[in-house]
Amino acid sequence: MHELKYRSYMFDGSKKWIKMMIFTSRDNDQKDVNAIFVLHDITAEQINIEKQKSRDSALLGMSNDFDCVSYVDLITDEETVYYSSQTFKELLGKQRRLKKFNEKLSYIVNYLVAPEEKDRFVRDTAKSVILEKLNESDSYIVHTMFDIKGDRVYYELKFVSDKENPNGFTFGTRNIDSEIRQELE
Repeated sequence: MHELKYRSYMFDGSKKWIKMMIFTSRDNDQKDVNAIFVLHDITAEQINIEKQKSRDSALLGMSNDFDCVSYVDLITDEETVYYSSQTFKELLGKQRRLKKFNEKLSYIVNYLVAPEEKDRFVRDTAKSVILEKLNESDSYIVHTMFDIKGDRVYYELKFVSDKENPNGFTFGTRNIDSEIRQELE
Protein backbone atom coordinates (compact mmCIF):
# COMPACT_ATOMS: atom_id res chain seq x y z
CA MET A 1 0.00 0.00 0.00
CA HIS A 2 1.12 3.53 -0.79
CA GLU A 3 -0.36 6.63 0.75
CA LEU A 4 -0.32 10.26 -0.37
CA LYS A 5 -1.89 13.37 1.17
CA TYR A 6 -2.48 16.46 -0.93
CA ARG A 7 -4.63 19.55 -1.24
CA SER A 8 -7.06 19.66 -4.15
CA TYR A 9 -9.16 22.41 -5.68
CA MET A 10 -12.77 21.39 -6.23
CA PHE A 11 -14.96 22.44 -9.16
CA ASP A 12 -16.82 24.88 -6.89
CA GLY A 13 -13.52 26.64 -6.05
CA SER A 14 -13.19 25.21 -2.54
CA LYS A 15 -10.05 23.45 -1.31
CA LYS A 16 -10.04 20.01 0.24
CA TRP A 17 -7.41 17.78 1.74
CA ILE A 18 -7.40 14.33 0.16
CA LYS A 19 -5.71 11.14 1.28
CA MET A 20 -5.11 8.75 -1.59
CA MET A 21 -4.30 5.14 -0.83
CA ILE A 22 -3.07 2.82 -3.56
CA PHE A 23 -3.36 -0.92 -3.15
CA THR A 24 -1.64 -3.13 -5.72
CA SER A 25 -1.74 -6.82 -6.41
CA ARG A 26 1.12 -8.75 -7.97
CA ASP A 27 1.39 -11.83 -10.08
CA ASN A 28 3.71 -14.77 -9.43
CA ASP A 29 6.64 -12.81 -10.90
CA GLN A 30 6.00 -9.98 -8.40
CA LYS A 31 4.90 -7.59 -11.14
CA ASP A 32 2.08 -5.16 -10.39
CA VAL A 33 -0.99 -6.27 -12.31
CA ASN A 34 -3.86 -4.44 -10.62
CA ALA A 35 -4.23 -1.24 -8.61
CA ILE A 36 -7.07 0.06 -6.52
CA PHE A 37 -7.14 3.76 -5.69
CA VAL A 38 -9.08 4.93 -2.65
CA LEU A 39 -9.66 8.65 -2.10
CA HIS A 40 -10.72 9.96 1.28
CA ASP A 41 -11.62 13.58 2.25
CA ILE A 42 -9.51 14.42 5.31
CA THR A 43 -10.16 18.18 5.33
CA ALA A 44 -11.66 18.26 8.84
CA GLU A 45 -8.77 16.21 10.22
CA GLN A 46 -6.19 18.53 8.61
CA ILE A 47 -7.98 21.64 9.91
CA ASN A 48 -7.81 20.22 13.44
CA ILE A 49 -4.10 19.50 13.00
CA GLU A 50 -3.48 23.10 11.89
CA LYS A 51 -5.46 24.45 14.86
CA GLN A 52 -3.39 22.31 17.24
CA LYS A 53 -0.15 23.52 15.63
CA SER A 54 -1.26 27.12 16.10
CA ARG A 55 -2.16 26.50 19.76
CA ASP A 56 1.10 24.62 20.36
CA SER A 57 3.06 27.53 18.88
CA ALA A 58 1.49 29.99 21.35
CA LEU A 59 2.14 27.61 24.25
CA LEU A 60 5.75 27.04 23.24
CA GLY A 61 6.39 30.76 22.85
CA MET A 62 5.06 31.51 26.31
CA SER A 63 6.78 28.59 28.03
CA ASN A 64 10.18 30.21 27.37
CA ASP A 65 9.30 33.26 29.49
CA PHE A 66 6.62 32.11 31.92
CA ASP A 67 6.68 30.12 35.16
CA CYS A 68 3.51 28.28 34.24
CA VAL A 69 1.71 27.89 30.90
CA SER A 70 -1.59 26.13 30.35
CA TYR A 71 -4.60 25.93 28.07
CA VAL A 72 -8.03 26.62 29.55
CA ASP A 73 -11.43 25.66 28.17
CA LEU A 74 -13.99 27.86 29.93
CA ILE A 75 -16.96 25.68 28.94
CA THR A 76 -15.61 22.70 30.89
CA ASP A 77 -13.37 24.82 33.18
CA GLU A 78 -10.61 22.29 32.36
CA GLU A 79 -7.01 23.44 32.53
CA THR A 80 -4.25 21.51 30.78
CA VAL A 81 -0.83 22.49 32.10
CA TYR A 82 1.91 22.38 29.47
CA TYR A 83 4.77 23.78 31.49
CA SER A 84 5.39 24.66 35.11
CA SER A 85 8.72 25.74 36.58
CA GLN A 86 9.97 24.16 39.77
CA THR A 87 9.46 27.48 41.57
CA PHE A 88 5.83 27.70 40.52
CA LYS A 89 5.23 24.04 41.44
CA GLU A 90 6.52 24.83 44.91
CA LEU A 91 4.24 27.90 45.15
CA LEU A 92 1.18 25.85 44.26
CA GLY A 93 2.17 22.80 46.30
CA LYS A 94 -0.37 19.99 46.01
CA GLN A 95 -2.82 22.44 44.43
CA ARG A 96 -0.84 22.23 41.18
CA ARG A 97 -2.73 19.01 40.47
CA LEU A 98 -6.05 20.87 40.26
CA LYS A 99 -7.66 20.40 36.86
CA LYS A 100 -10.36 23.06 37.21
CA PHE A 101 -9.21 26.58 36.34
CA ASN A 102 -11.54 28.31 38.82
CA GLU A 103 -10.17 26.13 41.62
CA LYS A 104 -6.63 27.21 40.73
CA LEU A 105 -7.63 30.90 40.61
CA SER A 106 -9.35 30.50 43.98
CA TYR A 107 -6.22 28.98 45.44
CA ILE A 108 -4.07 31.76 43.97
CA VAL A 109 -6.31 34.52 45.37
CA ASN A 110 -6.72 32.87 48.78
CA TYR A 111 -3.11 31.80 49.37
CA LEU A 112 -0.79 33.76 47.06
CA VAL A 113 -2.22 37.17 46.21
CA ALA A 114 -1.26 39.90 48.67
CA PRO A 115 -4.26 40.96 50.82
CA GLU A 116 -4.36 44.51 49.43
CA GLU A 117 -4.57 43.09 45.87
CA LYS A 118 -7.31 40.49 46.39
CA ASP A 119 -10.39 42.55 45.49
CA ARG A 120 -8.84 43.87 42.28
CA PHE A 121 -7.50 40.42 41.40
CA VAL A 122 -10.93 38.79 41.79
CA ARG A 123 -12.54 41.53 39.68
CA ASP A 124 -9.87 41.40 36.94
CA THR A 125 -9.86 37.59 36.67
CA ALA A 126 -13.63 37.04 36.60
CA LYS A 127 -14.68 34.80 33.71
CA SER A 128 -16.85 37.56 32.18
CA VAL A 129 -13.98 40.07 32.31
CA ILE A 130 -11.49 37.65 30.73
CA LEU A 131 -13.88 36.87 27.88
CA GLU A 132 -14.72 40.55 27.35
CA LYS A 133 -11.05 41.55 27.22
CA LEU A 134 -10.16 38.68 24.86
CA ASN A 135 -13.01 39.70 22.54
CA GLU A 136 -11.47 43.18 22.38
CA SER A 137 -7.85 42.08 21.98
CA ASP A 138 -5.66 39.02 21.34
CA SER A 139 -4.34 39.08 24.88
CA TYR A 140 -5.17 40.39 28.32
CA ILE A 141 -2.66 41.01 31.11
CA VAL A 142 -3.26 41.28 34.84
CA HIS A 143 -0.48 42.52 37.11
CA THR A 144 -0.66 41.59 40.74
CA MET A 145 1.47 41.06 43.80
CA PHE A 146 1.93 37.72 45.53
CA ASP A 147 2.72 37.41 49.21
CA ILE A 148 5.38 34.72 49.34
CA LYS A 149 6.47 34.01 52.91
CA GLY A 150 6.02 37.68 53.84
CA ASP A 151 7.79 39.05 50.74
CA ARG A 152 5.80 41.00 48.15
CA VAL A 153 6.60 39.71 44.64
CA TYR A 154 5.18 41.18 41.43
CA TYR A 155 3.55 38.69 39.04
CA GLU A 156 1.92 38.90 35.64
CA LEU A 157 -0.96 36.74 34.46
CA LYS A 158 -1.40 36.67 30.69
CA PHE A 159 -4.46 35.38 28.87
CA VAL A 160 -4.07 34.80 25.09
CA SER A 161 -7.17 34.16 22.99
CA ASP A 162 -7.64 30.99 20.96
CA LYS A 163 -8.92 32.16 17.58
CA GLU A 164 -10.47 28.75 16.91
CA ASN A 165 -12.26 28.46 20.24
CA PRO A 166 -13.78 31.68 21.65
CA ASN A 167 -14.20 29.93 25.02
CA GLY A 168 -10.58 28.81 25.21
CA PHE A 169 -7.34 30.60 25.92
CA THR A 170 -3.70 30.10 26.75
CA PHE A 171 -2.86 31.19 30.29
CA GLY A 172 0.58 32.09 31.59
CA THR A 173 1.95 33.27 34.91
CA ARG A 174 5.37 34.83 35.34
CA ASN A 175 7.44 36.54 37.96
CA ILE A 176 8.09 40.14 36.87
CA ASP A 177 9.46 41.34 40.21
CA SER A 178 12.93 42.35 39.04
CA GLU A 179 11.51 44.18 35.99
CA ILE A 180 9.02 46.18 38.10
CA ARG A 181 11.52 46.99 40.83
CA GLN A 182 14.02 48.18 38.23
CA GLU A 183 11.38 50.47 36.71
CA LEU A 184 10.50 51.84 40.15
CA GLU A 185 14.13 52.85 40.87
